[in-house]
Amino acid sequence: QRVLWLHGLAGSRKSTLSTTIANIFREQGCLGASVFFNRDLEESSQPRSIIKTIVYQLSSFDNRIGAAITTSINTMPSILQSPLHIQFRKLLVKPLSTLPTSASPIVLILDALDECGGAQDRR
Repeated sequence: QRVLWLHGLAGSRKSTLSTTIANIFREQGCLGASVFFNRDLEESSQPRSIIKTIVYQLSSFDNRIGAAITTSINTMPSILQSPLHIQFRKLLVKPLSTLPTSASPIVLILDALDECGGAQDRR
């Protein structure tokens, strides 16, 4: 529900701003995960790893999130080979929805999402 979407022309310094925002929230202890895509680097543009990357970072960020994600994986071990929309629901949405509302936000930053896979992958 709370999304800040930066958009603009190539070269308008969106990635610089995303990095700055990530650093500010990291210093405040609110940066749950950050992913920076790059179509020129094969490993940085593959959609198949996005959910696993975010899940790993969130698990490292907060033990409660890690425990909820671990429960989801133990309940359905094949989840890591499932389609992305199922991974998203079972490894992110469901575990995060079990947490109590906290005073501080958990910030996720996805930079250059348009460089991740193709249009169908991003959908």
